[in-house]
Amino acid sequence: MQSTVQNLTAPATTPATKPVAVLVPIKAFDLAKNRLSGTLEPFDRQRLARELAARVVSAAHPLPVYVVCEDDEVAAWAHAHGAGVIRSPGGGLNAAVEHGVSILTTEGYPFVCVAHGDLPDARDLSAVAGTEGATFVPDRHGDGTNVACVPAGVGFRFAYGPGSFSRHVAEARRLGLAVRVVHDDTLSWDIDTSDDLRAGDVNSAGMPTDAARAWAPRTSKASTMHLDLPVPRRALAIAAHPDDVEFQCGATFAKWAAHGCQLHHLICTDGSKGSWDPNIDTAELVATRAVEQRKAADALGSTGEVRFLGAIDGELEQNRVAVGAIARIIRELRPDVVLAHDPWRRWRLHPDHRNAGFLACDAVVAARDPHFFPEHGLAPHRPAAMLLFESEEPDHAEDVTGYEAAKVRALLAHVSQFETTMYIADGDDAAGLEAFDTHIRRELAAQGRLIGVASAETFLRLRDL
Repeated sequence: MQSTVQNLTAPATTPATKPVAVLVPIKAFDLAKNRLSGTLEPFDRQRLARELAARVVSAAHPLPVYVVCEDDEVAAWAHAHGAGVIRSPGGGLNAAVEHGVSILTTEGYPFVCVAHGDLPDARDLSAVAGTEGATFVPDRHGDGTNVACVPAGVGFRFAYGPGSFSRHVAEARRLGLAVRVVHDDTLSWDIDTSDDLRAGDVNSAGMPTDAARAWAPRTSKASTMHLDLPVPRRALAIAAHPDDVEFQCGATFAKWAAHGCQLHHLICTDGSKGSWDPNIDTAELVATRAVEQRKAADALGSTGEVRFLGAIDGELEQNRVAVGAIARIIRELRPDVVLAHDPWRRWRLHPDHRNAGFLACDAVVAARDPHFFPEHGLAPHRPAAMLLFESEEPDHAEDVTGYEAAKVRALLAHVSQFETTMYIADGDDAAGLEAFDTHIRRELAAQGRLIGVASAETFLRLRDL
């Protein structure tokens, strides 16, 4: 079978400009959904495959949509639904998709959005059809890739199958593409197994139940996450207590330091409440925690400064004096990126975390504008980005694969906090040390799954500073 543009027929409508085309690979309906053979009869499996494909093709509009297939019946069905047809040369899903992308590249489309044909909740593919870098929508398990929007003509190698999400993210990074991951409830559900049918309220005939009409009413929830800033020349983390930086962005700092970034710490309080011992000498604890913080910075590879605002632990206040002090430090250190607590996190109990976040945000504004605190006698400074950690709605991730151990080492420099925050009895508690190491690595892995990497730290990025 030929594999040239002669095997392409255009969709019913094609825009004058061609920013993005949608490509839907569809196998022969009588061969589709064989993994449901123990649940559905052949006729019902074919009916389900057609229904799912129709939803995906409909969700592509108003973008031009093409079906890549080998089967004459599927080609006729695609024409009837207003889609263009690209004849696949065979060789499986990956070969079909790469062939389709190649054909659409010759047709002048700079981006191609590949969507699986079995997404029962699909409504609007244009919402994830990015025109910059690579965009991926993982399945609900964070394992497969339900939608992939990539630049045409860059030689992107598709690798569908178990674990495809992380492979596709890695391929985008290999090509130097910016990575955007969209977690969208209407696109994360695909129908492959009987468990998918049950979870989606689909009946034995392969159609939505009358009680739920499962597909159409599902509430759409989507979140977008971007991967990795360029390594900054200088970064400043503003945190409430000694050890907060290491807990929240320690691996990110270790990665940046390894690539030449100058790290700075600003700790807002003295850490004097950081003990469960009612008889401890708090002045000695303050001195100990300052030493520990500097050791932790060293463990991250810091070549910058560790500064202390000096507020009493638990008594940090939002006021003009504190804002001015932090703004002065920002103007002095001139960081490209500022990292801080997200002050808008709901139901935050500790006042220092809340107030440190607001102070950092207010100080960034004050530091950038010349009429705030002119008595500083310093030039204004506007950071390029601000990353808020502990956010409920993160939209940015830093791949910290390979820097997990550095984060743990830096945290273990805070020996005075073994009992209170790390649940380690002492330095000889081998089981406690191992459990803490495992806990940190699991947290980083969980955040990594959101963006398709082994380990990550996540943030809310403020861009318009």
